[in-house]
Amino acid sequence: MQVESPDKIRNIAIAGHNDTGKTTLASALLYTSGASNRMGRVEDKSAPTDFDPEEQARGISLGLGVCFAPWKQHKINLIDCPGYGIFFAETMAGMRAADSTLLCVSAVSGIEVNTEKVWEYAEELQTPVMFHLTKMDRERADFERTVTALKERFGRGAAPVQFPLGKEAQFAGIVDLVTLKAFVYDRDGTGKAKEV
Repeated sequence: MQVESPDKIRNIAIAGHNDTGKTTLASALLYTSGASNRMGRVEDKSAPTDFDPEEQARGISLGLGVCFAPWKQHKINLIDCPGYGIFFAETMAGMRAADSTLLCVSAVSGIEVNTEKVWEYAEELQTPVMFHLTKMDRERADFERTVTALKERFGRGAAPVQFPLGKEAQFAGIVDLVTLKAFVYDRDGTGKAKEV
């Protein structure tokens, strides 16, 4: 992919507490953008940003994983940051290199220690933060509870731009409030969605 000017490049750090699906999200973004022809999975040791044999053996990110996704004439550099507190220096390095942070929060567990640490460091850097709720299809996932907790802890600016279709095992897709469109995902694990 050729990018003509720096204003067409975006650097996004994907950060958050451990086990919130950061690496899976990076894999999904690569697949959806067409940068990858398959959906990588941590469980299968096929996630593009967990390429180190030690990461694959442990099933966790130990360092930064960097990749890019082409999207609408832009090059989106994704920086997959580790979630364990012991590796937070790596997360800080990734966030320093980024224009913004995509902060993953589990809709099951809610706000955790590294959620707050990432937020505080983003405030120190004065970079914007986008929240991404993960694990919406899991038992005890609660969109409203998680969004309420985010607003209480991080301010009213934590406003949803998408709403889920369904809950837990019935989670089927999202309604995008920006485009006013709904998308239902195929249940085959490919990540493909159709507009409804």
